[in-house]
Amino acid sequence: MSKSRSTSSQAAATPKWRRIGVPVAIVLLLGLAVYMLPRGYHTDLAAIGKGQPCVVLVFDKETVQNQELMNTLNTLRKPYEQRGVKFLVAAMDSADGRQFAQAHGVSSATLMVFDGKGTAVRVLYGRQAADTIKHAIDQAL
Repeated sequence: MSKSRSTSSQAAATPKWRRIGVPVAIVLLLGLAVYMLPRGYHTDLAAIGKGQPCVVLVFDKETVQNQELMNTLNTLRKPYEQRGVKFLVAAMDSADGRQFAQAHGVSSATLMVFDGKGTAVRVLYGRQAADTIKHAIDQAL
């Protein structure tokens, strides 16, 4: 009998740890996911077609191509933001990002450039030279 009492007391201790540990782990993982998102980019894809040209990066934090594309895009952002271009991210780890990618038939490491009316002016796949991206954004202005 002493074995069954010992086993039941251990079982009672485990759920107590899980009740605290699992929510803490979930909060930490969500915080890490938010931290890993690109900085300075909006995620409100409803901004497309609202009068401002938009550059949308379909982004998956797991791939090197996305990081390289983002680094190139970051070198160009400031002057274009001053000219009214909005930079957005369609994050593949969010429902909205996946829905956007599916609706446009694209995957991660894709740049889509929209004019102010919401018409896709250019779609660029994978790594791109800064001049190619500049040319695509200039077409939307």
